[in-house]
Amino acid sequence: MPGPGAKPYLLLTGIALLLGAGAVGDRTDAVMAQSVKIGGSATLDSCSAGIVVEDLGRAAVRAAPAATAEQVDQLTGGKIVWLCDQARGWIGVIYGDGDLEDCGVSTPVADRTAYAGLCKAGWIKSANVSLLAG
Repeated sequence: MPGPGAKPYLLLTGIALLLGAGAVGDRTDAVMAQSVKIGGSATLDSCSAGIVVEDLGRAAVRAAPAATAEQVDQLTGGKIVWLCDQARGWIGVIYGDGDLEDCGVSTPVADRTAYAGLCKAGWIKSANVSLLAG
C-alpha cells in the first residue's frame, strides 16, 4: 500500500510500464483488419449487387467493421458494389474501378472463404448501401 502523499497515477503508470502496456492512457483499442468473406452456398451467388446510397456524397470504406478501423478508401454515392458479408451493422463490399466489375463473386462458392481476388474489398456502414439484386 502506498504511503501518505503517494501519487496513485504514478504508481499505475509504473505498473503499466512494468507489464509492457505503455503509459496509462495510451490507445490500446486499435482495430485489426478483417477480411471480407464470400460464399456459403453451393446454389446461390457468392455476393449480391448493391449501390452506395446516392445522396450520401461519399462513404468511408474501412479495413474492419468498426468506425475506429483504418479508412482504406471512400466510394462516391451511386457506386455499384458487391455486397458479400455483414457484421455488427457493417457490410463487407467488393468493388472494382468500374461498376459491377467481374470480381469473381457472381457465382456460387460452397464454403465461406476470405475474398482473395483482384478487386478491392472493405467494410461500409450498412445504412450507406442498398441492395439492387441477388
